[in-house]
Amino acid sequence: MTCKSDDFPADENPADEVDDKIVVDRVQDLTWALLDECATEEDVALLDNLLLSDASARQSYIACIQLHTDLMGHYAKPTAPATPSGKLPVLGFLGQEMPVSFPSAEELK
Repeated sequence: MTCKSDDFPADENPADEVDDKIVVDRVQDLTWALLDECATEEDVALLDNLLLSDASARQSYIACIQLHTDLMGHYAKPTAPATPSGKLPVLGFLGQEMPVSFPSAEELK
Protein backbone atom coordinates (compact mmCIF):
# COMPACT_ATOMS: atom_id res chain seq x y z
CA MET A 1 0.00 0.00 0.00
CA THR A 2 1.31 3.44 -0.84
CA CYS A 3 1.12 6.44 1.33
CA LYS A 4 -0.49 9.62 -0.07
CA SER A 5 2.76 11.50 0.44
CA ASP A 6 4.44 9.02 -1.93
CA ASP A 7 2.04 9.90 -4.78
CA PHE A 8 3.09 13.55 -5.02
CA PRO A 9 6.51 15.17 -4.74
CA ALA A 10 7.10 17.02 -1.50
CA ASP A 11 6.78 20.45 -3.11
CA GLU A 12 3.51 19.68 -4.93
CA ASN A 13 0.12 19.50 -3.30
CA PRO A 14 -3.06 18.90 -5.30
CA ALA A 15 -4.93 21.33 -3.06
CA ASP A 16 -2.43 24.06 -3.97
CA GLU A 17 -3.08 23.44 -7.66
CA VAL A 18 -6.83 23.78 -7.10
CA ASP A 19 -6.29 26.99 -5.13
CA ASP A 20 -4.06 28.39 -7.89
CA LYS A 21 -6.70 27.53 -10.50
CA ILE A 22 -9.39 29.31 -8.48
CA VAL A 23 -7.17 32.38 -8.04
CA VAL A 24 -6.23 32.45 -11.74
CA ASP A 25 -9.88 32.12 -12.80
CA ARG A 26 -10.96 34.88 -10.41
CA VAL A 27 -8.16 37.19 -11.55
CA GLN A 28 -9.16 36.63 -15.18
CA ASP A 29 -12.81 37.42 -14.41
CA LEU A 30 -11.86 40.57 -12.51
CA THR A 31 -9.38 41.68 -15.16
CA TRP A 32 -11.91 41.33 -17.98
CA ALA A 33 -14.49 43.21 -15.89
CA LEU A 34 -11.94 45.97 -15.35
CA LEU A 35 -11.08 46.15 -19.05
CA ASP A 36 -14.78 46.15 -19.96
CA GLU A 37 -15.25 49.03 -17.50
CA CYS A 38 -17.85 47.18 -15.46
CA ALA A 39 -15.80 46.33 -12.36
CA THR A 40 -17.08 47.63 -9.04
CA GLU A 41 -14.87 49.24 -6.41
CA GLU A 42 -14.97 45.97 -4.48
CA ASP A 43 -13.84 44.07 -7.60
CA VAL A 44 -10.91 46.43 -8.08
CA ALA A 45 -9.92 46.13 -4.42
CA LEU A 46 -10.06 42.33 -4.60
CA LEU A 47 -8.01 42.29 -7.81
CA ASP A 48 -5.46 44.58 -6.21
CA ASN A 49 -5.13 42.28 -3.18
CA LEU A 50 -4.82 39.18 -5.33
CA LEU A 51 -2.13 40.78 -7.49
CA LEU A 52 -0.16 41.91 -4.46
CA SER A 53 -0.26 38.51 -2.81
CA ASP A 54 0.06 35.87 -5.54
CA ALA A 55 2.60 35.38 -8.34
CA SER A 56 0.23 33.23 -10.42
CA ALA A 57 -2.37 36.00 -10.14
CA ARG A 58 0.12 38.49 -11.54
CA GLN A 59 0.99 36.16 -14.42
CA SER A 60 -2.69 35.67 -15.21
CA TYR A 61 -3.31 39.43 -15.11
CA ILE A 62 -0.40 40.12 -17.46
CA ALA A 63 -1.63 37.43 -19.86
CA CYS A 64 -5.11 39.01 -19.95
CA ILE A 65 -3.71 42.50 -20.49
CA GLN A 66 -1.41 41.22 -23.25
CA LEU A 67 -4.31 39.47 -24.99
CA HIS A 68 -6.44 42.61 -24.71
CA THR A 69 -3.63 44.72 -26.15
CA ASP A 70 -3.03 42.29 -29.00
CA LEU A 71 -6.72 42.19 -29.88
CA MET A 72 -7.03 45.98 -29.74
CA GLY A 73 -3.99 46.35 -31.96
CA HIS A 74 -5.41 43.91 -34.47
CA TYR A 75 -9.08 44.91 -34.53
CA ALA A 76 -9.28 48.52 -33.37
CA LYS A 77 -9.66 51.22 -35.96
CA PRO A 78 -6.89 53.82 -36.00
CA THR A 79 -7.90 56.98 -34.19
CA ALA A 80 -5.62 59.34 -36.12
CA PRO A 81 -6.62 60.34 -39.64
CA ALA A 82 -4.64 58.77 -42.43
CA THR A 83 -2.54 60.90 -44.73
CA PRO A 84 -3.04 60.78 -48.52
CA SER A 85 -0.23 58.24 -48.73
CA GLY A 86 -2.23 55.99 -46.40
CA LYS A 87 0.30 56.20 -43.58
CA LEU A 88 -0.57 57.55 -40.17
CA PRO A 89 1.21 60.79 -39.33
CA VAL A 90 3.53 60.52 -36.39
CA LEU A 91 3.50 64.23 -35.66
CA GLY A 92 0.87 65.34 -38.14
CA PHE A 93 0.70 68.88 -36.84
CA LEU A 94 4.31 69.46 -37.95
CA GLY A 95 3.26 69.37 -41.59
CA GLN A 96 0.86 72.26 -41.15
CA GLU A 97 1.91 75.78 -41.94
CA MET A 98 2.10 77.79 -38.78
CA PRO A 99 2.99 81.43 -38.55
CA VAL A 100 6.36 81.73 -36.91
CA SER A 101 7.59 84.97 -35.51
CA PHE A 102 10.68 85.34 -33.45
CA PRO A 103 11.24 88.27 -31.16
CA SER A 104 13.80 90.75 -32.29
CA ALA A 105 17.01 91.31 -30.37
CA GLU A 106 15.60 94.59 -29.05
CA GLU A 107 12.49 92.87 -27.72
CA LEU A 108 14.62 90.39 -25.83
CA LYS A 109 16.47 93.13 -23.97
